[in-house]
Amino acid sequence: MWSSSRAVLGLYGLSGVILAGALQMRIPSAAEPVRPLERALERGEVVAGVPRLDPGDPMANAAILHMVLESPAVLDCARPPRRFDVQLDGTTRHVRVPSPVVCQLAALKRISVLQPGFGKGGLGEMAAFLLARSAADGVELARIVVPPFSFTRDSVTFLDADLGSLAPDERLVGTYHTHPDDDRLEGTPSYTDLRFMRRAHIDFHGQLGWVSQPRGGLEWLFDVIDPRDGGWNVYSHDTARLDEVRRRCETTLHCPLDALRTPGSELSLRVAVYDEERADAGW
Repeated sequence: MWSSSRAVLGLYGLSGVILAGALQMRIPSAAEPVRPLERALERGEVVAGVPRLDPGDPMANAAILHMVLESPAVLDCARPPRRFDVQLDGTTRHVRVPSPVVCQLAALKRISVLQPGFGKGGLGEMAAFLLARSAADGVELARIVVPPFSFTRDSVTFLDADLGSLAPDERLVGTYHTHPDDDRLEGTPSYTDLRFMRRAHIDFHGQLGWVSQPRGGLEWLFDVIDPRDGGWNVYSHDTARLDEVRRRCETTLHCPLDALRTPGSELSLRVAVYDEERADAGW
């Protein structure tokens, strides 16, 4: 049996050991990257210009993609601007995508395609929000925002985070995301996409919020699906028809996703996209 004095001294010693251990557990090593961009840079590149992303580290993914997509190597590519028209509520809106944004989306797709470990072809799904300002008879894309996200081969999950303030006259007008296979199989929105379009929460420093009841900053005009083997598939964001497809997917045996791009279908929303240098002058 210990005497009371020895017991007290023993307890003091034991508490010191526990405290020292706790401090060592809580304080990371100076060599351990703790900031999102540092963690992303620590992972290196798949090939030159293509960062190696972590499916479980949303903040690091957003940080490194922001750095890469804002680099001169991406913004100064030679891709021509693109344009298309969307018809919503009886009104035609012209959408122009300037060359730097076309370049950024092409770079995002390349990064998506080259991520290792995601099945055939190695694509990990990537996504971005598309912001625009008013232009003559329509809108012109101003920038893209890649939110913090985790991903798999065929899904992307956004972390609910403040994406920063919108500039004056700037609003979210569309979405972009890659799909894992060819254009024939993966050129349409999925059922998961349709649910997101109705139930998403997107925070631009207090603006927008729930897309079903936005607090300003939203004029959702279109969605871009970009399959691994294929090009842009652009769909008008007609809420009523998208809701009807989603309703049928939920309540019937037939989920008519392909009707969204079938010419002549009452549910068809696909629109034609043109490179400006190949299109007639003007809108």
